[in-house]
Amino acid sequence: MGEVYEAREVFSNRKVALKRVRPEMHENADVAERFQIEASRLAELNHPNIIAVPFPGGHEGDGNVATEWAERKRGGEGS
Repeated sequence: MGEVYEAREVFSNRKVALKRVRPEMHENADVAERFQIEASRLAELNHPNIIAVPFPGGHEGDGNVATEWAERKRGGEGS
C-alpha cells in the first residue's frame, strides 16, 4: 500500500520518515480512507515504544504522512 522514505521536515529540519501511498493505489478510495484512518489513529497514541506522528494529514490529501525518524537497530546474525 505504501512506500517509506527518509526526509527532512522543512520548518524544524528534523529527519522524518515519510510514508506515501503508492501512485497506482492513490485513486483507490478504500486505500486512501484506510491510509488516513491509520495516520489519525497513530497520531492519537502517545507511548515511548511507538513512534510519534506529528503530521498525520499530509498536504492537501496527497496521501503522505510524516512520522518521527527511528534508526533501524540491527540484530545479531541473520537479521
